[in-house]
Amino acid sequence: MDVDGADALDLTVSGGGIEYTANAWTFLGELAHCDMGAYTLGAAIGHFSELNNTVYTLCGSWDVSPVGTVGMDIIRIEGETFFAAFADYNLDTYQVQADLLSTDGLDLAAVAGGYSFGNGFSAIGSLSYFDLAGLDGTSVTIGGQYEFTEGANVELSVGRISTDFVDIDHVSFGLNYELGGRTSGRRTLGNVISGATGSFANLTNF
Repeated sequence: MDVDGADALDLTVSGGGIEYTANAWTFLGELAHCDMGAYTLGAAIGHFSELNNTVYTLCGSWDVSPVGTVGMDIIRIEGETFFAAFADYNLDTYQVQADLLSTDGLDLAAVAGGYSFGNGFSAIGSLSYFDLAGLDGTSVTIGGQYEFTEGANVELSVGRISTDFVDIDHVSFGLNYELGGRTSGRRTLGNVISGATGSFANLTNF
């Protein structure tokens, strides 16, 4: 990501309860995990390299139906509490996901989804609201996606970020390739942050 000459890299690798993100997070290691069928509870401890501080996380999710899951993470760092919540609903023809991020000085709520027309073509879009230290606004994106082979697709979308002071138009192109099957319907904290910020500005949601 490059904004006015300031660049940043976002790379996340996870597996077996350990997650590493190559930006500010050094590691997030799972302490406890309990899977009770439709319910999942977990706890984790990590290290935040930017603040040289320990991070504590409690998380949980609930499969409200065979195609729907809701979940929440509560993160405690340097005396501040950060909330991240999600809700997913996935069917063959359409998918909807909602994300909520909240902490002192930042609130972000987003809804995104897609509808499949068949033959690999889908319509995609998102709507989000943000409040950043008193600066509030909305973001809307709309676009299309084409799956050219199983698990691989390209997408193109356009959007507008609107505040009381400025309107920003943007275009996003992405390539996504997924292989294998997911072991859990629960989204990780990194997935929730990526989904929410992606719906807001198309920065991370290929």
